[in-house]
Amino acid sequence: MDKTNKVYQNAIEIGGQQNILAAINQIDKARSFIFWDIYMLHQKAQLLYKLKKYRQAIETIKHKDNFIYQGLLYEHLGKSDSAKVCYKKAIPGLKKALKKQKDNIYLYSENQRRVALMYAFLEDSVNSKKYLKPISSKLDYFSRDMILRYDYYIDAYKGGGYKDFIEGETVYYNADSIPNDLDRDSLFRANRFFYNGCFGNQYEIKKIFEDKALSIGMQKSNNETQQWLINHK
Repeated sequence: MDKTNKVYQNAIEIGGQQNILAAINQIDKARSFIFWDIYMLHQKAQLLYKLKKYRQAIETIKHKDNFIYQGLLYEHLGKSDSAKVCYKKAIPGLKKALKKQKDNIYLYSENQRRVALMYAFLEDSVNSKKYLKPISSKLDYFSRDMILRYDYYIDAYKGGGYKDFIEGETVYYNADSIPNDLDRDSLFRANRFFYNGCFGNQYEIKKIFEDKALSIGMQKSNNETQQWLINHK
């Protein structure tokens, strides 16, 4: 198990087809001795995902309860209906976990958002909003920031599922039109969207937030600028 975990971490951190295939081979060998270990199946599925072998990844974990990850794989295969079935199946497990997490404010708040996110993917805004409870004042600034990413994404959600949530297309916007004496973070939060990173006055935001970026006076960067920023990330 130690050797398998080491090879797996190496494949995840360094990447490369050779490293990934070596890790998959090592997992298969280990599974012949420790066939009951479910964790290694999830490791294998993640490695197959990196190779874009989504169908094989689903086959690896299809009899397990990792419904959210299965939904992501189905989205990559263009099967949004199958993905929604998985998200619906994920909700009872997430709700059950909530009962065990009440003593951990951050985990409890994040899991509430995950339930809300699943309902958003199912286009059930009524139930989604039920789980967007006020964020506890006991959480620190950075923890609140992480929780707010769910809230703002759900608020602007138009489609795309879990694939968009974690891998969605991003675009670059120029914030030169926003006065420097304004608190940029507060301005963005007031309009309920986050940027993923910035370079000077160029902000990288999820495509889902384009309308809101325009509403506060930001301007889309030209193609040449966007390509330069992508190459220098």
